[in-house]
Amino acid sequence: MGKAPRDIKWQDLLHAFTFVNSAPKGENLARLSLASGEIELHSVWTELWAEEEGEKKTGGETLDIPHKTDLGLGRDLVLWFVEEVIPEQLEDVAEIFQKRGAYAKFRALLEEEGLMQQWYLFEKQAEEQALKEWCAENGISLVEPDGSA
Repeated sequence: MGKAPRDIKWQDLLHAFTFVNSAPKGENLARLSLASGEIELHSVWTELWAEEEGEKKTGGETLDIPHKTDLGLGRDLVLWFVEEVIPEQLEDVAEIFQKRGAYAKFRALLEEEGLMQQWYLFEKQAEEQALKEWCAENGISLVEPDGSA
């Protein structure tokens, strides 16, 4: 693999990660150019990377921005949260995640328990930590909004 760009803006990376995760896995993609540091977004619903366009704008070697499920942030994250916050519900939630529609049922439980905000904060912190670890594993240097790395 080529060398990752030295500095990638955290907000740009976070925006791309959010885009990738705004749809089921594989529907939205974001690619980071290892040469330029530019990030291109692609959705199955657009023609941003249409075949007739030829070579992608980023050119050269790219790295796909991961979906949260690639980072272990799906069912396991839910169970971790439940174990920490409402351990008495762990068995029920684990059972919910054995069937279709699990996230809707989980969100209904969170609403009922008054835990939606706590879940969103927990999820956001876990996603940001996992994304920063992914960057470190891939040699990507992050620049925070204040310009510090």
